[in-house]
Amino acid sequence: MDEKADNAGFCRDCLTPLSGAAGPCPACGSSRIAAHPELFDLSIAHLDCDAFFAAIEKRDDPSLEDRPVIVGGGVRGVVSTCCYVARTYGVPWKPQSALDAVVVERASQVIDRPRIEAYLRDVLADQGVLGDVELFFDTADVSMNLPSDAEPSLRLARWSYDPANGRFLAKLIAPAEGAAAARLTVNGRAVNMIEIPVPARRLSKG
Repeated sequence: MDEKADNAGFCRDCLTPLSGAAGPCPACGSSRIAAHPELFDLSIAHLDCDAFFAAIEKRDDPSLEDRPVIVGGGVRGVVSTCCYVARTYGVPWKPQSALDAVVVERASQVIDRPRIEAYLRDVLADQGVLGDVELFFDTADVSMNLPSDAEPSLRLARWSYDPANGRFLAKLIAPAEGAAAARLTVNGRAVNMIEIPVPARRLSKG
């Protein structure tokens, strides 16, 4: 018998090579023995796909990057997978069976665009950008979803601003204190609006 046949098994607990699957492991006494005639000719790959389908959704739709994503069916159904952000809402991480009849309903609140704009204007004011500042976002969705019991406050994780062209980039985290429940990256341009007086009637020449 060749060497591969002699070593066609091993103990799952202590990894001792074994020639056959009869009896417990002589090294540790475990009965968890793996054996197969072609065991050492096989190629085995283990893929952890807990968040795979949620990651695919985020890849296909970049606006979902910092939002909770759950892959499942209907209002009442099975959670097949969810992303890391969804875990902050208390959504089960491991796939649930149909017998569990998981209900995926979580009350939430929204930090909307006007509140985010007001926060960024305060950040700009601290850098000396005063007056009537209008923000033009390149980001399509300027909002953040939080659990209902979270404090609806913001803090900056990263900020850059170029006064030469008004371009900015902000990475926001909510709430301001404690663990992050939501993240949002926005970029765009800040324009200082100037009021230009317009005559109420036509002016004559001369």
